[in-house]
Amino acid sequence: MPLRVLVAGLLPYDSGKTWFSAALLQLAAARGLRAAGYKPVGGFSAWHNYPALRESIRDGVLAGGDARIYEQVTGVQVAILNPVAYATSVPDPTRLRAATYMLAMGDLARTLALWRVSTCRENKHFYSPEALEASPPLLRTELGRAAEALAAEASSREEFLESLNSGELDETLEACRVELETGRDLVIVESFSSAALPYMGLDLCGFDFYALTAPGYVLIYSGERACRAIEFIGAARADKLLASLSRPLLAEALPPAESIDALAERLRDSRLASILLPG
Repeated sequence: MPLRVLVAGLLPYDSGKTWFSAALLQLAAARGLRAAGYKPVGGFSAWHNYPALRESIRDGVLAGGDARIYEQVTGVQVAILNPVAYATSVPDPTRLRAATYMLAMGDLARTLALWRVSTCRENKHFYSPEALEASPPLLRTELGRAAEALAAEASSREEFLESLNSGELDETLEACRVELETGRDLVIVESFSSAALPYMGLDLCGFDFYALTAPGYVLIYSGERACRAIEFIGAARADKLLASLSRPLLAEALPPAESIDALAERLRDSRLASILLPG
């Protein structure tokens, strides 16, 4: 059985989850450990992260930058390490009132444009005609090209979000996690946004450690302690969970770094690495 670490972020964006996890995976590989990163659900903006959209067209599989980092670091295919992926659009500001435009920008139900659901290897892509129609014209063209290149089917974004939020996809996500763990010494599971758990059916009590990242810091708790806290308060967000957790096993200051390689080197001899890396 591998050592399991779940990494969640205190902020909706830029908590540092992926860089921290990827740095640990690099250190694990340098020590000869068989390690893998798992990002069950991942999303990106087709406008703000346009290169990810182009890479998705090139490779024939929708995936954001975080999943591709794990693929590069570990060599595991995106379809296995990131079974559910989606890309959002942005609304056309010339077609909405200012207040409505600002609300739409932060509403996944209105901006979800493309998504993929993989059964570990087989990829199925979908797109929302409504989202494409509501996008700025030049981005609409790019999203249309992506939908065609990915052989995406027109579908309902409401149904996809319902299946994701209801736990309907948990069986698929668990199956991919179990497959990914086979023969591994270390598995790092990354949550998304500021969610305390990446999906409802994940049993946190089976994890060794729970890591909460924020710019400049990572807090380490035992998996069992975090599991009990979630069971007690039912927290959906990591910041809400933090309020109910006791003193962490370790609070480690994270250095600024210009690359994942540099961060891995800075963490190489840290107490953090000695705790989270097996052997």
